[in-house]
Amino acid sequence: MLPWLNIGLFALALLMIAITFTLVYSWFQRQSRRSPLPVKKIYEEYAGELSPLPIPKRFDADLPPLQHRVDEDTISLLPRSPYSLYTYWEISGEREAAAASVYHPEEWRTAPRQIRLYDITETAELEEAPFLEINIPDHADHWFIQGVLPAHRYRLAVGRLLPDRFVILLLSDAIETPAASPSPVIDPNWPPIPELAGQAVPLVMATSPVGAHPCQSTDDWRHRP
Repeated sequence: MLPWLNIGLFALALLMIAITFTLVYSWFQRQSRRSPLPVKKIYEEYAGELSPLPIPKRFDADLPPLQHRVDEDTISLLPRSPYSLYTYWEISGEREAAAASVYHPEEWRTAPRQIRLYDITETAELEEAPFLEINIPDHADHWFIQGVLPAHRYRLAVGRLLPDRFVILLLSDAIETPAASPSPVIDPNWPPIPELAGQAVPLVMATSPVGAHPCQSTDDWRHRP
C-alpha cells in the first residue's frame, strides 16, 4: 500500500511543478508580446529671470558726443558757500589771438595765466577794489576759491600778467556770497534766543581745482594805493 502512496505523491508533485512552469512560461510569453511603453521626452526649462534682458537703447544714442570746448567766450562765477566760490570759463581762439597781436608774441606767450578776484563790496570800480591774484596753468578752465568772506560782492577776471600790466581777457558778472550768520534785521515777533546766538568764524583754506595749493590769508589781498 505504501509504495503506491509514494508513487501517487511523487506524481502529484511532478504535476504541480509542470503546472507552475506552464503558468510562468505563459506569463513571460505574454509580457514579451506586449508593446513597449512610450518613453517620455524630458525638455529643459528655464525661468524667465535667467533669460538675458534686452538692453534698452539710450535716449542720446543717436546724438553726437558732447564737446569739451565750443570755442566761445564764456565765464561764470558761482558762490558755493559763505566762504568759497567756483568759477569756470572758456577763452575763444579768436579772443586770445586778438589780444596776443597787440603785444610782443614772445612776451605774450611766456606771460603767466592768472585769475583775479576783485572784492567790490565797498566799490564797484576794479581799479579801486582790493583783489586776490592766483596763477593758474594755461590749460585750466575752472577753479575753486576758498577763504572769501560772507555777504561780500565779487567779480573775477581771467587774463595774463605782463611785466607792466594785467591784461583782462574775460570778466565775470558780480555775485554776492551768502551770509554766515542770522540777519541783523530782527522781527519783533521772533526775537533771537540768546543761548543759540553765535557767529561763524571765516575759514581760510586752500585755493585750486583740487585744494593742493598753499593756503591763503587776508594778507594775500592787494589793496590799491
